[in-house]
Order: sequence, then C-alpha cells, then structure tokens
Amino acid sequence: MESTVDLFIRKELSLRGFDDEMRTVVAINLEGSGIKLRPGTNLSELIKMEDGIRVLTGHGYELMAIVVLFATGNSLPSSYYNAFPSNGF
Repeated sequence: MESTVDLFIRKELSLRGFDDEMRTVVAINLEGSGIKLRPGTNLSELIKMEDGIRVLTGHGYELMAIVVLFATGNSLPSSYYNAFPSNGF
C-alpha cells in the first residue's frame, strides 16, 4: 500500500527558533524522503467525508486525506525550565 505525505507549513521553513541552516537541511531531508513540503500555507477547512477528510488551504488547494495531524509550536513558560533540577541532562 502506497501513501503520500503533504507537510503544510505556515512559514517558509519549519522549526522556527532553530538555526536557519539546520531548518534548511531538515527541509531538504524531508523532501528527499518523499514528503511534499507546502510552505507558506494555512489550512482553512477540514470536511469529514465518507471516503476521508477533504482538506482546503488558504491558497485554494484541495486534497483528500485519510489522516490529518496538527503540530503547533509551543512556548513554555520560564517556570517550566526551572521546575527540574539541573543534573547534567
């Protein structure tokens, strides 16, 4: 069974906050693994259908998916970093 993976990224590169060179290398490796990157794209609508999920983007692109996963950035409060004692890890 063959599958395809489309990775929609709101900005031009994923992993905001990391070094741009590393972000570029990750993007190149993802594409090399057969993942279709779609930078600068927001999902505007997900519609449950009998045969899957209809995905619409802000650019008017449309595709059918079996699974849609969302991963959003997270800014942790500084108290989180202070909650664990430094033990060399």
